[in-house]
Amino acid sequence: MRRHRFARYARAYGGDIERWPAGVRAAAYAFAEDDPAAEGILAEACRLDRALDRSARAGKAVPSDDLAFAVALIPARHARRAPERGMALRPSWLGLAPAARPAPLAAAVLLALTIGYSAGAVGLAASMPDPAEPPLDMTLVIEGITGLKGVPAS
Repeated sequence: MRRHRFARYARAYGGDIERWPAGVRAAAYAFAEDDPAAEGILAEACRLDRALDRSARAGKAVPSDDLAFAVALIPARHARRAPERGMALRPSWLGLAPAARPAPLAAAVLLALTIGYSAGAVGLAASMPDPAEPPLDMTLVIEGITGLKGVPAS
Protein backbone atom coordinates (compact mmCIF):
# COMPACT_ATOMS: atom_id res chain seq x y z
CA MET A 1 0.00 0.00 0.00
CA ARG A 2 1.25 3.47 -0.80
CA ARG A 3 1.06 6.54 1.40
CA HIS A 4 -1.63 8.40 -0.60
CA ARG A 5 -3.89 5.33 -0.60
CA PHE A 6 -3.32 4.83 3.15
CA ALA A 7 -4.20 8.48 3.79
CA ARG A 8 -7.33 8.19 1.63
CA TYR A 9 -8.55 5.19 3.65
CA ALA A 10 -7.73 7.01 6.90
CA ARG A 11 -9.82 10.02 5.82
CA ALA A 12 -12.69 7.83 4.67
CA TYR A 13 -12.83 5.23 7.46
CA GLY A 14 -11.09 6.93 10.38
CA GLY A 15 -8.01 6.36 12.47
CA ASP A 16 -8.93 2.84 13.65
CA ILE A 17 -7.75 0.34 11.03
CA GLU A 18 -10.23 -2.23 12.39
CA ARG A 19 -13.07 -0.15 10.89
CA TRP A 20 -11.49 -0.26 7.43
CA PRO A 21 -12.65 -2.76 4.77
CA ALA A 22 -11.41 -6.29 5.47
CA GLY A 23 -9.59 -6.53 2.14
CA VAL A 24 -7.17 -3.70 2.94
CA ARG A 25 -6.58 -4.17 6.67
CA ALA A 26 -3.54 -6.46 6.32
CA ALA A 27 -1.86 -4.11 3.86
CA ALA A 28 -2.69 -1.15 6.12
CA TYR A 29 -1.15 -2.81 9.18
CA ALA A 30 1.98 -3.67 7.16
CA PHE A 31 2.24 -0.09 5.90
CA ALA A 32 1.73 1.31 9.43
CA GLU A 33 4.65 -0.79 10.69
CA ASP A 34 6.99 0.19 7.84
CA ASP A 35 6.27 3.88 7.28
CA PRO A 36 6.84 6.43 10.08
CA ALA A 37 4.37 8.87 8.45
CA ALA A 38 1.51 6.42 9.03
CA GLU A 39 1.36 7.34 12.72
CA GLY A 40 0.75 11.01 11.90
CA ILE A 41 -1.88 10.15 9.29
CA LEU A 42 -3.75 7.95 11.77
CA ALA A 43 -3.43 10.58 14.54
CA GLU A 44 -5.02 13.23 12.31
CA ALA A 45 -7.84 10.84 11.40
CA CYS A 46 -8.37 10.03 15.10
CA ARG A 47 -8.63 13.74 15.94
CA LEU A 48 -11.36 14.14 13.34
CA ASP A 49 -13.10 10.99 14.64
CA ARG A 50 -13.14 12.41 18.18
CA ALA A 51 -14.51 15.74 16.95
CA LEU A 52 -17.30 14.00 15.07
CA ASP A 53 -18.08 11.80 18.07
CA ARG A 54 -18.30 14.83 20.38
CA SER A 55 -20.68 16.63 18.05
CA ALA A 56 -22.84 13.51 17.68
CA ARG A 57 -23.06 13.10 21.47
CA ALA A 58 -24.03 16.73 21.90
CA GLY A 59 -27.04 16.13 19.66
CA LYS A 60 -26.25 19.04 17.43
CA ALA A 61 -23.43 19.97 15.16
CA VAL A 62 -20.98 21.98 17.21
CA PRO A 63 -17.80 22.49 15.24
CA SER A 64 -14.63 21.90 17.19
CA ASP A 65 -11.24 23.30 16.34
CA ASP A 66 -10.20 20.07 14.60
CA LEU A 67 -13.38 19.90 12.58
CA ALA A 68 -13.20 23.59 11.67
CA PHE A 69 -9.59 23.10 10.61
CA ALA A 70 -10.52 20.09 8.44
CA VAL A 71 -13.36 22.01 6.81
CA ALA A 72 -11.10 25.02 6.21
CA LEU A 73 -8.63 22.79 4.34
CA ILE A 74 -11.23 21.61 1.80
CA PRO A 75 -10.86 24.58 -0.60
CA ALA A 76 -7.07 24.34 -0.42
CA ARG A 77 -7.19 20.65 -1.40
CA HIS A 78 -9.52 21.31 -4.29
CA ALA A 79 -8.19 24.61 -5.60
CA ARG A 80 -9.23 25.44 -9.15
CA ARG A 81 -6.77 26.75 -11.68
CA ALA A 82 -7.73 30.00 -13.31
CA PRO A 83 -8.22 29.67 -17.07
CA GLU A 84 -5.49 31.06 -19.27
CA ARG A 85 -6.04 34.51 -20.70
CA GLY A 86 -8.17 34.39 -23.83
CA MET A 87 -9.51 30.92 -23.01
CA ALA A 88 -12.46 31.88 -20.82
CA LEU A 89 -14.89 29.01 -20.37
CA ARG A 90 -18.50 29.51 -21.34
CA PRO A 91 -21.28 26.99 -21.01
CA SER A 92 -22.37 25.46 -24.30
CA TRP A 93 -24.50 22.56 -25.43
CA LEU A 94 -21.36 20.36 -25.27
CA GLY A 95 -20.58 21.29 -21.67
CA LEU A 96 -17.79 23.74 -21.03
CA ALA A 97 -15.99 24.75 -24.22
CA PRO A 98 -13.51 27.52 -24.96
CA ALA A 99 -15.23 30.70 -26.05
CA ALA A 100 -15.29 31.11 -29.84
CA ARG A 101 -14.83 34.42 -31.60
CA PRO A 102 -17.79 35.17 -33.90
CA ALA A 103 -15.88 36.44 -36.98
CA PRO A 104 -13.72 33.31 -37.58
CA LEU A 105 -16.72 31.11 -36.83
CA ALA A 106 -18.86 32.97 -39.39
CA ALA A 107 -16.05 32.76 -41.97
CA ALA A 108 -15.76 29.00 -41.45
CA VAL A 109 -19.52 28.51 -41.86
CA LEU A 110 -19.54 30.66 -45.02
CA LEU A 111 -16.61 28.69 -46.47
CA ALA A 112 -18.37 25.38 -45.77
CA LEU A 113 -21.58 26.61 -47.41
CA THR A 114 -19.69 27.87 -50.49
CA ILE A 115 -17.82 24.59 -50.92
CA GLY A 116 -21.04 22.61 -50.50
CA TYR A 117 -22.93 24.75 -53.00
CA SER A 118 -20.10 24.51 -55.55
CA ALA A 119 -19.82 20.74 -55.19
CA GLY A 120 -23.57 20.36 -55.58
CA ALA A 121 -23.72 22.59 -58.66
CA VAL A 122 -20.88 20.69 -60.36
CA GLY A 123 -22.52 17.38 -59.52
CA LEU A 124 -25.90 18.50 -60.94
CA ALA A 125 -24.33 19.80 -64.14
CA ALA A 126 -22.41 16.55 -64.66
CA SER A 127 -25.48 14.37 -64.13
CA MET A 128 -27.79 16.26 -66.55
CA PRO A 129 -28.07 14.68 -70.03
CA ASP A 130 -26.97 16.63 -73.10
CA PRO A 131 -30.06 17.28 -75.28
CA ALA A 132 -27.98 17.01 -78.50
CA GLU A 133 -27.01 13.38 -77.84
CA PRO A 134 -29.60 10.63 -78.11
CA PRO A 135 -30.25 8.65 -74.96
CA LEU A 136 -28.14 5.55 -74.44
CA ASP A 137 -31.06 3.11 -74.66
CA MET A 138 -31.84 4.39 -78.19
CA THR A 139 -28.33 3.68 -79.46
CA LEU A 140 -27.99 0.03 -78.35
CA VAL A 141 -27.36 -2.43 -81.10
CA ILE A 142 -27.97 -6.04 -80.27
CA GLU A 143 -25.63 -8.26 -82.22
CA GLY A 144 -26.38 -11.87 -83.12
CA ILE A 145 -30.16 -11.64 -82.86
CA THR A 146 -32.04 -11.84 -86.13
CA GLY A 147 -35.67 -11.97 -86.95
CA LEU A 148 -36.81 -9.23 -84.61
CA LYS A 149 -38.82 -6.37 -86.01
CA GLY A 150 -36.90 -3.13 -86.05
CA VAL A 151 -33.56 -4.68 -85.09
CA PRO A 152 -30.98 -4.49 -87.86
CA ALA A 153 -29.11 -7.72 -88.60
CA SER A 154 -25.37 -7.52 -88.21
